[in-house]
Amino acid sequence: MTDVSRPTILTPDLCIIGGGVAGSAMALAAAAIGLSCVVVDAAPRLGRGQAADLALDMLIQSARTALPQGDDGDRSFAMLRDRIGRAVSAASANHSAERLRSLSVTLIQATARFADPETIAAGDIRIKPRRIVIATGGKPTVPRLDGIDLIRFWSTDTIAALATLPPRLSILGQEPLAYELAQAYRRLGSEVTLLRTGGQGLNVDGELLVAIDASLHRDGVAIVDTEVRGLRPNRDGVDIVLADDAGTIVAASHLLVAQGRKPFTESLGLDRGEVRCVDGVPETRLDFRTSNRRVYAIGDVAGAQMSAATLIPIQVGLVLRSAFFRQPVRLKPQLVPRVLRTVPAIALVGHNEVEARRLHRDVTIHRAALADNERAIARGVTAGHTTIVATPRGEVLGASILGPRAEDLIVPWAIAIEHGISLGDLAVLALPQPSLSDTSRRAALGFVAAQLRRPWVKRAMGVLKLLG
Repeated sequence: MTDVSRPTILTPDLCIIGGGVAGSAMALAAAAIGLSCVVVDAAPRLGRGQAADLALDMLIQSARTALPQGDDGDRSFAMLRDRIGRAVSAASANHSAERLRSLSVTLIQATARFADPETIAAGDIRIKPRRIVIATGGKPTVPRLDGIDLIRFWSTDTIAALATLPPRLSILGQEPLAYELAQAYRRLGSEVTLLRTGGQGLNVDGELLVAIDASLHRDGVAIVDTEVRGLRPNRDGVDIVLADDAGTIVAASHLLVAQGRKPFTESLGLDRGEVRCVDGVPETRLDFRTSNRRVYAIGDVAGAQMSAATLIPIQVGLVLRSAFFRQPVRLKPQLVPRVLRTVPAIALVGHNEVEARRLHRDVTIHRAALADNERAIARGVTAGHTTIVATPRGEVLGASILGPRAEDLIVPWAIAIEHGISLGDLAVLALPQPSLSDTSRRAALGFVAAQLRRPWVKRAMGVLKLLG
């Protein structure tokens, strides 16, 4: 006779708490290498985060190839929305419950909480896995402003669901997405005001920030650096009251808040799981393990400041290697490219000049302008450059690229930093001609040219000349 009062106990290799972007990516990777896996989520979120990310990415990418729209902006936006809808539908099967179940992943719709450091309680089910991954995701941060409870505002999770183009969009924040969406909606036809307040801000050199500001101004984005005093509803949307002496008001039909994210951890009982936290964020090592050696945290829960598309695949790989293959791994943040998907785009990897000078006694800077690149001239996009920070011996410490396809052109520099490929080696690479990537090679050639001007090299060349 079965004791129905006794809870079901599962003992998989891995229990993942959360079925959003990070959780489903973790489950797919674990299943692919043959691990038994259980995913616990209170709401059926599988695929929703991926759909929102894909919609935002398509909106931003489409606007990068468009100029600010005129009277046909609504029609163009409707066509874009239709294209986004079809793409999301086509991609949804990749992250569906059906696909996970076909890979033998067990899905449990329940609220997960730690019963003890080794056990997860999910309704009447107890899960005692070898390893636990917290991937509950997060929610957009809501600023503490007078009147915010009286208005309707949008977040980076919801803005892409707008069926019509917002006529007057104000964006509150200075995260990368705030810049990207400000330019994207302006190019699609909205009047856009970017209110730079709250959030982390862009971690880029002043020169690059000036270039992006200039580009947004050219497209017609209004940039305001005054703090916001409060919000109040009006007949057509919201009045944003600035904290200046005049009490200036910015009227908007729609308000987008882009000030970072806060992780969902309140209901997990992390204290019972012996997981130490700071302000609700679990403390993690560079391999994403928490203070409980069985428990890892990824995505928003690990305090990720980069986009999910950039960082989550890296986190998943590191966690699997650490948790199940016992490999000593660690995230190297300086090797993860940071990208701003504006026009022109910005991509960075490694250290900037200020950081490099703190770490190294001698630093050299090498630069090549797009204006000297034949492919850039042919495309009419000559505003931009590649800048390399290196040691006098040619060790690459960092790189930044301003211009078209920056997110692709930065990849070889990340590889160079990781594997110690010198500027001398990069300068002699055979590249297709003409190519935008030749700007990177020209930057490396700057190092070679400087080496050839050194006195001992000139003396050696003089000796060789005498020898015929």
